[in-house]
Amino acid sequence: LHAMEGEGKKVVKVEETVAGNVDSVPPEAEEATGASDAPAALEAPEVPLEAKEAIQKQLGFYFSDSNFRHDKFMKAECNKHPDGITLKALCSFNRLKALTTDENLVADVLSTMDGVVVSKDRTRVRRERPLPEDDTSKSRTIYAKGFPDEVTLDQLSKFFSQFGTPLLIKMRRRNDTKAFKGSVFVEFSEVDEARKAVDAKETFEGAKHPETGAANELLYLSLEEYLKKKHAERKMRREQAKEKQKTEAEEERHLMEQRDVEEKLKAIPKGVIIHFEGVGPETKRENLKDVFAEYGDIAFVEFKKGDAAGYIRFGDKAAEGVIKAVKEVSESKKEFDGAIPQMKILEGEEEIAYWKKVLEERKTHRETRSGGRFSSDAGHGGRGRRGGRGGRGGRGGRGRGGGGGRGRGEKRKRDDAEDQADKDEPAPKGKPPPPPKGPPPVSKPGPVKRKADTEEGVDSTPLKEPKTEEQRESNDALHTYKYES
Repeated sequence: LHAMEGEGKKVVKVEETVAGNVDSVPPEAEEATGASDAPAALEAPEVPLEAKEAIQKQLGFYFSDSNFRHDKFMKAECNKHPDGITLKALCSFNRLKALTTDENLVADVLSTMDGVVVSKDRTRVRRERPLPEDDTSKSRTIYAKGFPDEVTLDQLSKFFSQFGTPLLIKMRRRNDTKAFKGSVFVEFSEVDEARKAVDAKETFEGAKHPETGAANELLYLSLEEYLKKKHAERKMRREQAKEKQKTEAEEERHLMEQRDVEEKLKAIPKGVIIHFEGVGPETKRENLKDVFAEYGDIAFVEFKKGDAAGYIRFGDKAAEGVIKAVKEVSESKKEFDGAIPQMKILEGEEEIAYWKKVLEERKTHRETRSGGRFSSDAGHGGRGRRGGRGGRGGRGGRGRGGGGGRGRGEKRKRDDAEDQADKDEPAPKGKPPPPPKGPPPVSKPGPVKRKADTEEGVDSTPLKEPKTEEQRESNDALHTYKYES
């Protein structure tokens, strides 16, 4: 209101802005007598029919089955209050906000629509009916990929309208940057419309086929085909990830073993291994022990009858004795079964190579013993499922297997057997070991298993079968589609 003084009269001018235009009141209404005349009330401007139709179309989409089924925000807001979501929240939606923010106008439009109920105070609105339990949207949905980054939703809606009525167009975006990924899910009103869109393979200006790279072409798939394709891709990626993880674990294990060997090589005794070559064919391990035992404690003799060469490994502090042994035995030209062997003390790379071989054999032996603890072969010992008490290394399980007592290790038993075989007399006879005291051990019953037509008569599969790999993959892909929608 602008008041202007003039010759005892006050002239009142009313300015009204509607859609960017300024209109003045008629001249006859400008003059009024008195010092405090108030302006007349203004009527609300008439909204064009096209604007109302656009608002109604957008509101209808918000409350449609296709959108409401996937719109978590709207469903959560409607569940908070029996009268539904507030008009204030609706007017904050981007596409409706671009049309109007007038809540009264929105209430008027909603009052003329079917399927929605406006509250008495005209501040809230809700769906008239709940969502149908039978969801047929999957058979009416397609997947299309290859659109340019700058494409808009209106362009997509116009493009897919040539095949039918698109009820929902979901532009897929990246989770981190929200950038358009070039692919969409489109739900049509009829199954035939979805099939028509997939079969037509219509081109789009600026598109690029994601697989062939062809210009202006798109990749079209039904939702079922998309889920199968996604399932295969995820399965392949999971297998690749498992293989990569396995390779990395193997490399890490190998690296740790190398470090362990290097640390052990730093602590090994030097100059305690004699390599000999050229003994007679009837030479026995006992013959070698008898000659070299006087020079120090012998840890191990790597030799068996019939070999032409071998190794004698002394204790950690026998380096001086080893030097003396090689010198005296060589100078005396000691014969072994009529042959004088050549002897030397291992040094440098030869010594390291020998110790690496010894450490590798020890590791293999440990792995064999630890594996025996869970071996399923009878008589292999360990706390296995079917092994006996004893066997090769370990205490054994409570199964059907055989060996008795605590095994001393495969290598030690083999050495003892060779020592006994070297002797020309039979093994000494002694008293048999006393029987074990106490009652025999009672095996505990295992888990209940089903009978089946197998070789052993028992099927070890659990009573309740788990889901298959394919079912899990299909569920994962479907979950991704629902989440993105």
